Order: sequence, then C-alpha cells, then structure tokens
Amino acid sequence: MKSFIALLFLLPTALSFAQKTDSTTMIVEHYVCFEADCDDWDIQQEFTPIKIVQSDATHYSKTPFVAWIKQQMRSGQWKAYGDADLSQPIGQEEALDRLLITDTIVLFDPVTYEEEMRIVSVHVLEEADAFKVRQSWHYNEKSEILESRLLAISPRIGDQDILGDRPDLEGRVWFALPAAKDKAPKIQDKNVPLIAQINYFVSENQFGANRTGLKNRLYRGLFESNPPSYYNSDYPARKIDPAFASNLFFSTDTVITVDPETYTESLEVINRHFTLQDMTYYKAIQKWYVDLRIGTIYCQLEAFAPCVPITDEYGTLIYPKPLFYWRRGQ
Repeated sequence: MKSFIALLFLLPTALSFAQKTDSTTMIVEHYVCFEADCDDWDIQQEFTPIKIVQSDATHYSKTPFVAWIKQQMRSGQWKAYGDADLSQPIGQEEALDRLLITDTIVLFDPVTYEEEMRIVSVHVLEEADAFKVRQSWHYNEKSEILESRLLAISPRIGDQDILGDRPDLEGRVWFALPAAKDKAPKIQDKNVPLIAQINYFVSENQFGANRTGLKNRLYRGLFESNPPSYYNSDYPARKIDPAFASNLFFSTDTVITVDPETYTESLEVINRHFTLQDMTYYKAIQKWYVDLRIGTIYCQLEAFAPCVPITDEYGTLIYPKPLFYWRRGQ
C-alpha cells in the first residue's frame, strides 16, 4: 500500500491558527478512512474508535464518522470550495453538481463475447469511502507541544471498480471546517458523540521547501539538557536520556540472505547508522473529536515520530522504523 502526503504553502484560513508561519509550521495533505479494516488501496493507517454514541436508533450507521461528515457536506454546514487552497468559493448546489460524475464505460459479456456501451452516473459524495484532508502542524516552542488543526476535507472514492483509476475523481470539491476550540473536548462531553484514534505513516517525498524545519527542531531537542517529551516508543514508553540519544541512530538487525548460486539461506547481521537525512518518513498518532456545538472536528496530535525506511536488498520499502517519539502530556 502507498501513503501520500504533500507539504503546501500556508493557507489564509490557517493564519488564525495562532498566526504561526515559521519553519516549524507546515500544511500537510493526506488520506484517511474511518474503518478498522480499511480496504482502500493507498491508505496505510490504523483506525481505532474510542467513543461512538448514536442517539437515533432508526438511523444507525456502521460507519458513523463517515455518515456525520457526509451529512455536514450535504446540508451546507461547511462552506464549499473548488480548490484545495480554499480560494474559489462555490455555492452548495454547484458543489453537489460537481460531485456527480457521468461517464461511458465498456462492459464485456463473458458468455457472448460481446461488448456493450453503458452510461454510468456516480455521485462521489454518496459513494465516498475515504477522504482527503488538509491539516496545519506547528511545534509550539513555548508549550513544547506539537499542535494540529484540521482545515479542509474532500470526499474520494477508493473503490477503483466503480469508474476505474480516475485521478479527476479526487479533490473536485473541498469543504472548509470551522475552527475548533483551543483545547480538546472531554471524552464524557455529551456534545462529542464520536472520538477515534488514527495512526498513519506519511512520506516526505512530496514535501515542499519547508519540509526539514519541523524535523530539524525535533532532532535538536533530543540533545538538549532537558528534552521536552521524547520517548523511545509509542506505548509503553521510556523517556530518552540525552546522554544516550545518539544511540537511537544505530541499529543492528539480523536478516536472511539467499545465495544466488546455491540458493541456500543464511543469517547476516547488519549494522546501520542513520543520519538526519535518512529520516524521510513520519508516523503520526492523532485523536479526532466530532464537536456538535461547533459542527467541526477537533484534531489533536498525541505522538509524532520521525522514521527511517527499512528496505530489502533490492531497495524495496519493508516498513518505516520510528527512531524516537514526541509525545503529548508526558
């Protein structure tokens, strides 16, 4: 599976996010789905529901996060835009029209071997099983907290069987989310019926010119006399001693190698030394809260880990390996 992330220029709507535009602020764009077993081919994530309250038993949904987001989009509660930069506002009627796709496809009958032309109409909003989202991430030097805010969201179709691999089905309409409160809602709040944790890996290959700012800041913090909230793993975790921080960039692994002539397998110990430049992936752990009072989603980063790619002998990515974690509230 692939994961996608893009670093883009700070949006005007994000300037209210504490007016932060320094080198540790970036706008990220990625995919998300709200199912424990996400079959979407290009989304690599873990989705864990924490709280689900559905008061209307007659409208029970197996995917309540998806249902609520779609309702906000249909009802016009979120302003619609024709572009990801949120610079081209469009009306609600036009937004829904843009999401209706009509195409001609060719069907093949396996019995008669005849081809048939058929006109197919698909509404992206109704068929959407995942979303493309834009967030603002910023490292607050004063509080030593990595802040995030969900800016905009766009429905997408992950099932390639509907109309085939059509890039134009993505990003046809973006919906801007109202600004959330500064603090996360409490889990027992009756106006917060849905809470989930989403873990995902992202690559910096598509990052823009500012891609190293946040990584450099987190790296420097490792070697400070009193590092803020750096840990050796997600959970359970042990706080990192600055005196041993450099050890994080050395790895000893045992791999199985195959002799191309004899086809015999053998174990080989490989020592690796990672540098700042090798940290080309990231792991993000977030909690998402649906807040009915504002009609928005509060997004909070719980942990964030720079990662190095672990590859096989052919250079194919096996998995991104987190080197250390920044963690909230430890």
